[in-house]
Amino acid sequence: MSAWVLFGERGLHDTTSMLSAIAHLRGALTEQQLVDYLIINCGCAAIQHRQQVLYVRFRPALIGSAALGELVYHINEQPWRQVAGALFIDERWQDVILPSDRREAVNRVVETVKEAEQRRHSAVFRRARALDSIQPGSVLQAMLEGWRQRPQLSRPYVPLDGLVDQVCRRYVWVDARARSSELVLTMVGSGFPEPVRGTLVLGLGYRLEEQADLAYGQYCLEAYGQVAQSGVPLLEDVDAMIAPPNGQKMRRRYSRLILPFRLPSGNTRLLGISLEDLSIDLRRAG
Repeated sequence: MSAWVLFGERGLHDTTSMLSAIAHLRGALTEQQLVDYLIINCGCAAIQHRQQVLYVRFRPALIGSAALGELVYHINEQPWRQVAGALFIDERWQDVILPSDRREAVNRVVETVKEAEQRRHSAVFRRARALDSIQPGSVLQAMLEGWRQRPQLSRPYVPLDGLVDQVCRRYVWVDARARSSELVLTMVGSGFPEPVRGTLVLGLGYRLEEQADLAYGQYCLEAYGQVAQSGVPLLEDVDAMIAPPNGQKMRRRYSRLILPFRLPSGNTRLLGISLEDLSIDLRRAG
């Protein structure tokens, strides 16, 4: 049996360079599990030839453009009688047989990726609000004023004199690492509804784009990334369909304030505070 050939974000197809990045996992995972790890978490794609059958393996919601390009090229150019695919969708592998016509096979792959992208965009709706729209005397106003008076953190995590307790401890801390331009989830408050908190806790220590709920993580990357780059607080109304680990989606509607704090190291630590608001309905037609 031939080995899997991997394609990464730069279109590389040597397994050694990509597997070396997660060498610490080699002792714990089989080669197949390592390949799947790169597909599920890093946007890679993989192909394998077996007795005139071309096997393809990828995650439509995460596959990178370079990896997709390589996959399409090999379907177009490699000799095969049949293409069998394993696609990671809705947190499980699904087996498919692609059309025997090369053009139709390529179209099926591309359409599958487009559909996954559309589902991702429709999962979270957001509406920016001006900071002066915060109700005077509210806890969000107090948080904003506390940040304006003390935008620097002298200690790792400062809860602004206990104000986070007034938002039922529904907050997260995200580290913006200047050297790598990564946004990493570092702390989750205890007050989130359990299906939501369970999803967030799984992502502790991971980049926002690597969160358990891929679509929600992508939204967080955009929102927190905007604040990390601008240094300006962001207030938004959010209407999100969140997929907890049990796979049963739930709708969450809330206002979120993101505040950027400066650390002595020069890096930025972002505090996101959430207030549930069932009057928010961004899915309503018109």
